[in-house]
Amino acid sequence: MRVKTLSRPVALAVALVVYAGGSALADDAPTDPPSTADTIAQQVNNVAPSADVVPPTPGKDGDTLMADGSDIKVTAPVDNSGAVQVAPADSPGDTIGIGLPGSGSGDAAVASDGTITYQNAAPATDLAVQPLDQSVRLETVVRDGTAPTSYTYPVNLPAGASMAVQDDGSVLISGADGGSLGAFATPWAKDANGKDIPTRYEVQGDSLVQVIDHTTTADVAYPVVADPWLWRDLIHSASWTYHSGYGWTLKVQPTDWQRFWNGYAPAVAGWNELYSKYKNHGLDTNLGSMKNQYLCHVLIVSWYAPNKSTWDLDEWRPDVGLTDTINHKCNPGPGGFPGEW
Repeated sequence: MRVKTLSRPVALAVALVVYAGGSALADDAPTDPPSTADTIAQQVNNVAPSADVVPPTPGKDGDTLMADGSDIKVTAPVDNSGAVQVAPADSPGDTIGIGLPGSGSGDAAVASDGTITYQNAAPATDLAVQPLDQSVRLETVVRDGTAPTSYTYPVNLPAGASMAVQDDGSVLISGADGGSLGAFATPWAKDANGKDIPTRYEVQGDSLVQVIDHTTTADVAYPVVADPWLWRDLIHSASWTYHSGYGWTLKVQPTDWQRFWNGYAPAVAGWNELYSKYKNHGLDTNLGSMKNQYLCHVLIVSWYAPNKSTWDLDEWRPDVGLTDTINHKCNPGPGGFPGEW
């Protein structure tokens, strides 16, 4: 399959677009037809949350497009019969594969903003893949009311892993040991005017299914864009700093996913990931207090100070339990440092 590049590649995203009308023109047409990669990308970007895509480059085998963010590595196929491979940047062998909806008839074309698009991948439907710095978006663009109302993404998980829909509609991917391997964020769908369209995820065996109620919603302005959004890591990085007279502080930089996915279960998942990554790099002292300080940051600081650059966990603070840690603004006991909000 060939990859058609309309302009220099800049990002990778998967989107499914449904819109009314428009027929493809020949490759040598002097102007872009309505369903070209640039049009699909624009339809996605008109309603999707603003984000910078990571530029893809052709894979060595010529059958893939690759994009490396700071926390994630994404490989996209040259047509929608293949799967999008997603791995943490620090563990490239820990891959989750996501098959794309449709019959496999959509060849990849790179839009001028870097979005990878798959035109006519399903009836009245286009797809797009957008790799971002810390995540990857798989978007559905529904062109008109004849398009399907559900789209199936087969997911190839590591041995023993599973998916489960959460109370907020997101889908948590858990490893065989119960640890978090990633999650699909709470689903959304919007029409061309930005109107919310009811949507939800279902887990059917090893597949993620997004249901989009565009045919039962009044006054829909097509296209409708829906967005499976996959994150892998909760922790971006962490480093130690020493405070004279007190001791060591672990300065944690969470990913945007952890900042916004901030209930108790996500907080525990984030702590488990932090401990797994840094238990052999100094995170081995006063763990009860360190855990409670981390949970406090996820549950409270992410709301009161969402742009705080690092979450600081102090080794010297007493283990007073989670409730008292929160009551002391994440900084119980001595230390001379103000609370976190």
